[in-house]
Amino acid sequence: MRLSTNVFTTGAMTALLTSGLLRAQAPPPVPAAYQDLYDSLSTELQSFDSTLRSGWNGSSYAYLRAPQLEAANSDQYTQLLNATYYTYAVEPQLDELQALGANAVTIHINFPIFYQPFFTYAGNTAQYQQFVSFYQQLAQDVRGRGMKLVVEAALGMPTPDNYVSSFQAYLKTLTWPEYEQGRAINALTAAQLLEPDYMTVMIEPDQEAFVSGQANLKTVSGVIELVQNTLTVLKNNGITNVKVGGGAGTWTENYMQYVQALAALPMDFVDMHIFPISRDYFTNALTAADAIHAAGKEVGLSECWLWKIRDSELGNVTYQTIVAREPFSFWEGEDTAFLHSITNLAKYKQFAFIAPYYTHYFFAYLDYSTYGLLPQATVMEDSDAAADSAILNGQITPTGHNWEILTTARDTTPPATPAAPTTTAIGSTIINLAWQPDSDNIGVSAYNLYRNGSLLTTTSLLLYYDKGLVSGETYTYTLTATDASGNISAMSAPLIVETVDLTAPTVPTKLVASDVTSNSVTLNWALSTGIGGVGGYRVLRGTSPTSLAIHANVTAPPYTDPYLQPSTTYYYEVESYNPIGVTSGPSNEVTIKSKAK
Repeated sequence: MRLSTNVFTTGAMTALLTSGLLRAQAPPPVPAAYQDLYDSLSTELQSFDSTLRSGWNGSSYAYLRAPQLEAANSDQYTQLLNATYYTYAVEPQLDELQALGANAVTIHINFPIFYQPFFTYAGNTAQYQQFVSFYQQLAQDVRGRGMKLVVEAALGMPTPDNYVSSFQAYLKTLTWPEYEQGRAINALTAAQLLEPDYMTVMIEPDQEAFVSGQANLKTVSGVIELVQNTLTVLKNNGITNVKVGGGAGTWTENYMQYVQALAALPMDFVDMHIFPISRDYFTNALTAADAIHAAGKEVGLSECWLWKIRDSELGNVTYQTIVAREPFSFWEGEDTAFLHSITNLAKYKQFAFIAPYYTHYFFAYLDYSTYGLLPQATVMEDSDAAADSAILNGQITPTGHNWEILTTARDTTPPATPAAPTTTAIGSTIINLAWQPDSDNIGVSAYNLYRNGSLLTTTSLLLYYDKGLVSGETYTYTLTATDASGNISAMSAPLIVETVDLTAPTVPTKLVASDVTSNSVTLNWALSTGIGGVGGYRVLRGTSPTSLAIHANVTAPPYTDPYLQPSTTYYYEVESYNPIGVTSGPSNEVTIKSKAK
């Protein structure tokens, strides 16, 4: 679905401030249109917290912190294959999540992205291997950071900002056996190629039935049949190194029937999603966790977020309406309170992993006074753009900072001193810079690049194109690294680099001739100057003013020409050039006549 112990009511504000979960500034005011919803969510969170604390002794548990890597969701379809997408969208988000304490990430590899017949149907057979390569690279990068990988191999939900609707025509062509087989092969391919640590193969049967049109998914028996078929395919193909599970959203009708039926299957964990928290949707997680553990299985939470929905709106408002409420900064307090409850739930009921879904709110919210009355599509588009920009600049919201505080010990260790930046290209007005990833005890969130001692940019990328420079000028670049807690490394060693000098040196002046003999003459002139220095001088000679040609190259005056013919008239000029050969105009002209022999 795209659907803590303290909350941000007046009475709870002081507790959160003293617990260290808030920054000093007060959150934005709640708009009147949402005050009732805000208050009801606060009440629900307080009620859940009270229920949780009535049975929990406060002990901790080492669950995987596996937030959603939203940029790598397969529902983005062909956007994932854009030439620069991985570098400018996926890698920076992965960097930032790690910097916030993630020791795992959750990614969606939904049907039919790993199912070759779909690409045949779509007439794009070559794209299948492109998606395989994309996700293999991602799995390699995740593990290269020492992180774990959680995969959802189910079916996505069409939204205004994804491309699931591009799959629906194909899904409607499949019979139930064909659909079951396709889902199983999609999961098998993910398991074989990526070897995730955890993989869930069913999670929201109600939503999957709606999207796919497969009526069998509306029943417990149909869901169990699909999951069992997938488990059989995985087993028959020797998949033993991946923990496999399935589940349902806690809002699902007859939720515990799904939990009990799934827990009875020969798989490793039972998964759940938590989005609405009204009615019994939050406390269902407590009941389900007990039943799952009683069956000897692990508990997973592959998606969770606090949906901003009233009880009266359940089933009566569109998904788009709900998600268009999420981007506003006045929700920061409630989002943090929800995440606090989720982390306490994970500790109390010993979850294997938890995966907050809308992780772009770790990086950016929108101001309600600016966006509150704009169309939903505009709000979501600008929300995504704001998050993308914030990730590239290493910016983190209070929600993101608080998630870090909730899930990791307080971090006072700065990153290591980064290596000096290097140049990948030098032009006359641009220098392309790059640097190696720095190391940190948790993760680096951003790099501060300085030019000549002044901050030039803060970025989460490993490159920067410095433009608008002066031709032939020398620049000094240094670098520091920062983590999500604001710890800053020592300054790197400097990189000193000069732009390509396209400016000609000054014209040589005061050219004079002396010591004329029958076969030689000495020339002297005033030195030229240039922004990037002077590379040398060309002496031009001819027997007439129109026949001058390059006669010699010298580094500096004076120059003695030893190749004269007796009793011959010669004309001379001198021009200077910079280190890359850009040439000045000619000096004044001098005329001499060699002596007779």
